[in-house]
Amino acid sequence: MKQERQANQLFERGIPKSAIAFGMPALDRSDSNNLSAELIELPDQVIPQQLDAYVAWFQRGETLANLGLYREALESFEQATILHPKAAEAWIFQGVMHLHLNQPEAALACCDRALAIAPTNREAWIFRGVALNRLGHCKLAYVSFGQAIDLPQQRWWQKVLSWFISF
Repeated sequence: MKQERQANQLFERGIPKSAIAFGMPALDRSDSNNLSAELIELPDQVIPQQLDAYVAWFQRGETLANLGLYREALESFEQATILHPKAAEAWIFQGVMHLHLNQPEAALACCDRALAIAPTNREAWIFRGVALNRLGHCKLAYVSFGQAIDLPQQRWWQKVLSWFISF
């Protein structure tokens, strides 16, 4: 109960829930120098304590991405895909980080890898289209966007179920 109350207070102050899940209550966005140092040291402190290292690396990547630390987030998503190479979501997030870092070729490769795993993943088709557009392949981008539009809407529980099945 006390931890839940503390987590809610931290979330209200703007600290992402994924950071709270990592046990990082001392994060203060106003002190970005200390924040970066804390996040870089995070795997050594937290990853061994996690029951599922994949989830820990993925959450760390989300936290870093939400803080605008895209290169560091990319490294975390890369670690997540090493631990679970069939996790389409981690490949997609890698692609998104590559887009933030202006690396559309690498983003396209990550999205293609995600689509090889989960060909009906809307986000993979959308970010594949963004990467193709940035590479100047507008017609191919529209094809990718069309694929995303043509897919049936997936309910939240179907996403959760497909995530568990992938393990």
